[in-house]
Amino acid sequence: MMHLASPFTKFVDEQKGIRIAYPKSWEVKGDPVTGEVARFVSPLEDGGDEFQESLIVTVEFLESRFSLQDYTDKAVDRISQIFTKEPIIPTDASLAGREAKRIVYKPKPEYGPEGLILQRTQVWTVEGNKAYIVTYTVEQDKSANFEEVMQRMIDSLRIEKK
Repeated sequence: MMHLASPFTKFVDEQKGIRIAYPKSWEVKGDPVTGEVARFVSPLEDGGDEFQESLIVTVEFLESRFSLQDYTDKAVDRISQIFTKEPIIPTDASLAGREAKRIVYKPKPEYGPEGLILQRTQVWTVEGNKAYIVTYTVEQDKSANFEEVMQRMIDSLRIEKK
């Protein structure tokens, strides 16, 4: 399993009320314009590795309150129209101790490096007028290598009310 032996460290964003553990060997980035709280990027595995797997934590401010199901319906519709041709089937999940939904899909080739087939997993929950979203993207043929580390990161996520 990839990077599980690597020690984990904590990322904290006091302003957004987000805490998450991640492998120390991963780089931390973020893009406040897109709502990204943090993007955790894996190191290249070797000289032949063409893709750095990543996990992104996003807080989306909603124009009004949505139930988890309403948000899920809208998100799946948006993702289906833009990012994938395959059917998306949400499943029940948990995120930061809250009821959540999980989807897994293969993005269209134009949303990844040429010649690589990617797999994207998203887990989200809704609280008040905010959606908390975790998105991780891996090379499809390496997804099993990263499943454990990604799940450990997701399980470590904490959302503190602000």
